[in-house]
Amino acid sequence: MKTAESWLHQSGEKLAVFSSNKWILLTQKFILALIGLIIVVDLYLAFNQIEGDTISEVIKEWAYRRFFVLSWVWGVLAGHLFLTSNTPILSQPVSILVLLGITLGLFVAGWLVKGVIGVPLQLGLLVIGTLAGYLLWPQRPVFG
Repeated sequence: MKTAESWLHQSGEKLAVFSSNKWILLTQKFILALIGLIIVVDLYLAFNQIEGDTISEVIKEWAYRRFFVLSWVWGVLAGHLFLTSNTPILSQPVSILVLLGITLGLFVAGWLVKGVIGVPLQLGLLVIGTLAGYLLWPQRPVFG
């Protein structure tokens, strides 16, 4: 049985090897730069004179009107990125096609629905999307 200290040491070694790949480093830098750019733009918009123009306010308005598919997509991405599993419940191309089909269906439904989509439905889409991302589009664990 592994001790916590040996597990941490092995994990640190794996992380060091994992992060030394030039494509992984490039991806990490790109993601950090993109997040930094979004923060700078959002701060600029938060301190200007126009109300309701920040990125989060615009996305919230979209999600509550027609694009409630954004709650689903956010959940799918959360399930994919943060919950790990070795295999999806369906074969690989089929599981991705199912996710794309559901996403497209929700997008089309957004054009047909009139009015505001409430918080309970938004939360339901987020939770179900998270489960779908975990079950249909999982990533393998980094350490195992």
